[in-house]
Amino acid sequence: MHRLSIRLSDRQMTMSVPKDAVAAPIPLAARDRRRAWPWLMGLLALLPGLMFSGNAVADRSIRCQGRIVSIGAFIDQVQNKCGDPDHIERWEEGHRSAISQLFDYETERYLAPKLIIGPIRMERWTYNPGSTQFIRYLFFQNGKLIRIETGEKGSD
Repeated sequence: MHRLSIRLSDRQMTMSVPKDAVAAPIPLAARDRRRAWPWLMGLLALLPGLMFSGNAVADRSIRCQGRIVSIGAFIDQVQNKCGDPDHIERWEEGHRSAISQLFDYETERYLAPKLIIGPIRMERWTYNPGSTQFIRYLFFQNGKLIRIETGEKGSD
């Protein structure tokens, strides 16, 4: 009999198995390895997206009261089209420092570093349209809309 130990995070399980039940790994032929390689690379390419997907989904524009608001709009334009938000969070980032901004949310691409002298005024506006629609989160950086996220179902 062989003793087989398996460790799962903080627990360890030990069991006895017959000698003939334990098999050595079967080596893949070179042809089979070449066939498996593209499949493996495709799986690895999908893995980060699956790992970092959360409840919120990013959008480029939303419809407010029949009018469209897109990334790049200013606070007053959004407020005129969508009305007052249900909740506003305000904070500052980069107090008395220089920040290199690499990701442009408007074009959804990485850019050459852009120097922004702090502080950067950030705001997150929350629109809760009710239990039949999803909550919308609008993120502003120095008064400009940089990101739109769709959250969970709203509430009345």
